[in-house]
Amino acid sequence: MANLELLLKKCESLTHIKQLQAHLVSDGRFQFYPSITIKLLELCALPPIANIPYATTVFHQLRNPSTRHWNAVVRGLAQSLQPAQAISWYKNMSRASQKVDAVTCSFALKHVHAHWRSLRLCRFILRCLRYDMWKNLVTWNTMVMAFAMHGDGYKALELFEKMGENGVCPDAVSYLAALCACNHAGLVEDGVKLFYSMASSGMVPNVKHYGTVVDLLGRAGRLQEAYEIVKSMPMFPDVVLWQTLLGASKTYGNVDMAEMASQKLVELGSEGCGDFVLLSNVYAAHKRWDDVGRLDEIKFRIKAYGYVAKTNHVLHDIGEEDKENALSYHFYNREIIVRDRARFHRFKEGFCSCRDYW
Repeated sequence: MANLELLLKKCESLTHIKQLQAHLVSDGRFQFYPSITIKLLELCALPPIANIPYATTVFHQLRNPSTRHWNAVVRGLAQSLQPAQAISWYKNMSRASQKVDAVTCSFALKHVHAHWRSLRLCRFILRCLRYDMWKNLVTWNTMVMAFAMHGDGYKALELFEKMGENGVCPDAVSYLAALCACNHAGLVEDGVKLFYSMASSGMVPNVKHYGTVVDLLGRAGRLQEAYEIVKSMPMFPDVVLWQTLLGASKTYGNVDMAEMASQKLVELGSEGCGDFVLLSNVYAAHKRWDDVGRLDEIKFRIKAYGYVAKTNHVLHDIGEEDKENALSYHFYNREIIVRDRARFHRFKEGFCSCRDYW
């Protein structure tokens, strides 16, 4: 047994795995060492090897696969961006009367929710999980965040409320997921109420909770409220918080707030050229050209001190006519999903799931 485990650790390629499996089969030991076959499956299914076809072949050679064997394949399919197959295996697992545990759910939810089928998967799990399975906090948190990232804020909040009803106490991650759901769906009042309820629940907000509610208020134009929350923070506001407030100030043309946020960023040593651009745009919108010129002079000076703008991520090199031509193409009768840095956007019948909030 110890020799087999040592051999497993030395498997670095699919060829090595096949050789070890052949050795186990020829010796008649393949069916009698579950811990070895589980590790063998994980090596096949997960990166860096991630050979799902061979992993499924190994799986089907097992007479009585355990939950951990099933989990290895579900996890491999989910991580290799094969969500449809992962869901299919998950359903087959239930039909085979195999115990679906919290690990299975977490694997599926964590890696499949990025796909368009994700909400169907969440609802499927909602129907199939037994009561004892609902006691797993990770599963709940992952499901709330999955709905949040797809802009289904009401469903995310509904799940959050059901946590307590099912004997699961929300933690800091639960609250963050629910706040993100409110932010992504523009549920301002729900988000603010949820944020202030943390204290009464004995939960101390961290900088991410503060950042999310500041972003939520900023996007709604409630800049003064957002600023008051920043001032009330027991910890030191970071660069991201002030950039969030600066971005909201630019959107709503609040010069005073933009100047204040910009000053805080300078004090924190922020080197982002985008901060200057945002403040400059606020000045320009109010025709304060002298201030725009002053910022241009500052940018010129920091370049003289060695600042080099990182332009390697600017990927489009096309003229205006080509840009107009690119915009002239449209998709008809299709559901389109795209992702920005924060969430997924589902476009269907002329509307986005974020309701144009993001």
